[in-house]
Amino acid sequence: MRSRGFRIGIVGFDQFQSNDSFVILTKEGFDCRIVRFSDSLSACNTVHEFVANKRLVFGTCDSIFIGEAAELQIVNDRRIDHLKSGGIYNSKDVWDAVVNALLLAVELSLQEGGDSLQAKDVKLYDPAELDSAEMSLVQQTYTDAELKRLQLPNNGHALIAYIYCRYNMDADSDHVSIALAAVHGRTRECKLLKLFSFKKSPVELAIFLESLEKSWAKSKTFRTRVQQSIEFFVVDESFMDNVEDTIIKKAPSIYLTRSKVELSKQTRIVALQQAAKDGKLLFPTNFTEDHNMSSGFHQLISYPFVPSEYVLLAMEGVVREADLVESPKEKTTRRTTVFTI
Repeated sequence: MRSRGFRIGIVGFDQFQSNDSFVILTKEGFDCRIVRFSDSLSACNTVHEFVANKRLVFGTCDSIFIGEAAELQIVNDRRIDHLKSGGIYNSKDVWDAVVNALLLAVELSLQEGGDSLQAKDVKLYDPAELDSAEMSLVQQTYTDAELKRLQLPNNGHALIAYIYCRYNMDADSDHVSIALAAVHGRTRECKLLKLFSFKKSPVELAIFLESLEKSWAKSKTFRTRVQQSIEFFVVDESFMDNVEDTIIKKAPSIYLTRSKVELSKQTRIVALQQAAKDGKLLFPTNFTEDHNMSSGFHQLISYPFVPSEYVLLAMEGVVREADLVESPKEKTTRRTTVFTI
């Protein structure tokens, strides 16, 4: 799992008979501990609380965990144990593993940041809010001169997309994540519309961006500063020179804006989680119907225990650039525009 990009915070063992595995993993750099949470009443109550608040998610495939939980009994008013006989499972091995892992995760989250982002903290929006029905409200809020100056569409939102990638000059294709959002010109709220995650070459990326831009150009309720339906932002790194040259050749209608960042990835993702708590990043109410959106949502609340940070950094870029939608100061370099405050 670690080789696939997962960060493993703690490895727990419930008995000293696992000493060999304990020693081997400790030498490999893992934080290993002997834990015995699963027998306590307080741990059982914690699991019940997590299930009731939908913070512990399990499915029909977890039938053994559910079956073992149903057969648990309280012994001497002090501890939890399984049935010795007469049940279907007569064990609690899976229960022990789940409880110990859950309690270790809670302990680790408190060590690494205290009040972590939870699913209930993330604000949702109704996609119908972006319909042109908002036209009259926006026209009451802004004068015609302001609408023209801010280049706001009839519904008060501009479309921006942040492209996060780390192209290796020796590789023909690499992983790319793109977050597309509608940004309200007054509140700066970012309403996520789409998340994309794939592996593409620079040529394939150029073709995709051109197709994406054209698909949204049909909507008359969005507008950006660069006379495109979407304003595209990319990381300001040297490897982007080759990618940008390819896009200029293959998709000349696409204009890219470089975005320079000095902060670390971890700092930026923590800021993204705070933005979600503050209501600056909103998911659509139907996000569970889209695989990439659902995956992005769960990565947001699961960080740092995610296989990749690409999608999170794409979302972070959208939120960061949203602050520049209304009043940018422009400085032109090469074929890009750098916005600063």
